[in-house]
Amino acid sequence: MSNEYFADKVIKKPNDIEELTDEQHKEFIKCALDFNYWAKTYAWVQGQQGECLFNPRTYQSRIIKKIENHNHVIVTAGRQSGKSQMAILYILHQMIFFKNFKAGVTSYTLQPNLKDLSSRFRYAYENLVWWMKPAVREYNQYGTRFSNGSSVIFQVTKENTFRGLTLDFVMIDELSHVKPGIAEEFFNSLFPSIMAAGEDSTTRVLIVSTPNGTTGVYARLWIDAVNKSSSFVYDEVKYHEIPGRTPKFEKTMLKTMSKNKFLQEFKCAWISDKGTLINSTKLESIKSREPLEVINEDLWLWTDNLKGKTIALACDVSDGIGQDFHAIQIVDVDTLTQIGEFRNNLMTQTRYAAEIVKIMKFLFDLGASDIYYTVENNGTGAGVINLLHNMSNPVIDRAHLVSDPEGKKLGLAMTRKSKPDGCGKLKDLIESDRFHIQSDRLLTELKFFVKSGVSFKAESGMHDDLAMSMVLMMLLLQLVSEFEESAYETFNELDIDIEQESYEVGIYF
Repeated sequence: MSNEYFADKVIKKPNDIEELTDEQHKEFIKCALDFNYWAKTYAWVQGQQGECLFNPRTYQSRIIKKIENHNHVIVTAGRQSGKSQMAILYILHQMIFFKNFKAGVTSYTLQPNLKDLSSRFRYAYENLVWWMKPAVREYNQYGTRFSNGSSVIFQVTKENTFRGLTLDFVMIDELSHVKPGIAEEFFNSLFPSIMAAGEDSTTRVLIVSTPNGTTGVYARLWIDAVNKSSSFVYDEVKYHEIPGRTPKFEKTMLKTMSKNKFLQEFKCAWISDKGTLINSTKLESIKSREPLEVINEDLWLWTDNLKGKTIALACDVSDGIGQDFHAIQIVDVDTLTQIGEFRNNLMTQTRYAAEIVKIMKFLFDLGASDIYYTVENNGTGAGVINLLHNMSNPVIDRAHLVSDPEGKKLGLAMTRKSKPDGCGKLKDLIESDRFHIQSDRLLTELKFFVKSGVSFKAESGMHDDLAMSMVLMMLLLQLVSEFEESAYETFNELDIDIEQESYEVGIYF
């Protein structure tokens, strides 16, 4: 290590403080304003290649930027990706350059996780240039306190971790590996306290973890972040972003560990023991697209021209009280491509019925020649169907409401027979590349859409409204294909009996 960075005195004491030179003062300010510059120039770490300055990878810089711009960030990343090192150095940076910065770091085990995090922090501090080091008042494996008032504590994740403490930054390491009951109690205790000031709360929370099953606090926080239904923003470190993740590396690792374990630990697979509807490898291969247009946060569109197109809408109905979602899937019948998606959990039935008409008018205005739509005819859905049926509107007159030809009610019912049929058809079309998904929200739900008896439903604590509206779409398209020749061949090319299928145990992000 260069003598320029190695200090004879490792720990600076309060009486060791010296005035900075003008050049050092300028450098101090530059480092305070630029984490990446500071890390590359002064932050020593112990890596696989030995001692070296920390050179943030693209994804590490991306995550740091999210931490700086958002109070609540959740990250999923595979093993040996540098996710913990990055966070520890960020905490040290803040403690050096900002007075009275108080941080808490927690992980699910003391040894090796928490002690390793603490060791990384102390190593980086001890190898700073002398003039940059804050003086130390407390220094051990459980915490460090600088004379500028900044401090960090390291505690194992338990029900009362950080209870009663006022912190500016909380890093939660490997939350998915905390025992479920402890994780629930910990988070239910922590979050209300750090949000005590309401919208004025400034405490930042960073959760970094590999997946570990599809249930629990971490999985729920992740899917809520992906669905933009919580205060958390998310980031995923992709397998290919990490240096050294080559086919040779994968082949070597699979000689020493199971495929599912490798997929979970290195490729951030969310492994379910219940089996997902869609083959997990297929789900991983599907690349979602950003919508071309987002209207009022609720309606996502992946097209701006429907001239001459035949369109199908499948409408799932909720109570509209902030829990389950009203959901609409919009599909190009000729190409079996998802072109739109609507989701809202606050609308009344009357408002939702009006929204369905508004969306159909918008699609006609984009050039759609025909629109077929249906509404699930359950208890709440029946009210929306009646509102639409009794509505006097030229859009309603022009669109075609599709109902079960053998039923006595309008719309389509999701029964013990029809739901598995719809699930089987959705599985068939997606896995045979005949149905094209655009939405990452739908993909996320499908990754938590697991076997339940003869059918499927969301994992506990998750939503499946978008997935179920797409299952309803399959029932709708089956009927539409009987009188739309363009859809018949593609839709009915191959049928799969869902009862005879074997389901791979695993889901991916």
